[in-house]
Amino acid sequence: TLQSMANLATVYLRQGKYPQSEALFAQALEIQSRVLGVEHPNTLLSMNNLAVVYANQGKYPQTEALVTKVLEIKRRVLGADHPDTLTTMNNLGTVYEFQGKYSEAEALFVQVFGTRRQVLGAEHPDTLAVMINLATVYEHQGKYPQAEVLDTQVLAIERRVLGAEHPDTVTIMNNLATVYESQGKYSEAEALFVQVLK
Repeated sequence: TLQSMANLATVYLRQGKYPQSEALFAQALEIQSRVLGVEHPNTLLSMNNLAVVYANQGKYPQTEALVTKVLEIKRRVLGADHPDTLTTMNNLGTVYEFQGKYSEAEALFVQVFGTRRQVLGAEHPDTLAVMINLATVYEHQGKYPQAEVLDTQVLAIERRVLGAEHPDTVTIMNNLATVYESQGKYSEAEALFVQVLK
């Protein structure tokens, strides 16, 4: 029954029917917390799902509260370096970023980046994803040299691994061009924007 509720809530979410999705996920979460306990994987999944619904509605304080709770549980149960814990830390960093809490987001992204680079390697997609997130937060804070360093590293890896025309490569080229533009490096920005356009 709970799985059916979650399935229907997911369909509502994908259709943009957020109030219906929120109601079902909240109901499933309440039941799972009571029956399975708050540390059960299914309960944590429902918390994540409800947090996604909140985020899609711009309810960032509620999103932050749920993701913070999930992170506390995962740190305690799985450990700070577990991939699921790191993913939740990355998610919380993104929630902070959406709210303009850039220093909090930066602190989480730096921690996730360090661990993922050490455990997964510099070229792993999860490592690259958090590098991009960190570069974006640096850019929001006007830390353009730091953003440029990360975007340049990601671009070099993606060109080699994915190819110059892969959508992810083109996206990071655009990000780097924007960082160049913000620093007044207009010729470098122009060269990249021309490549992106082509």
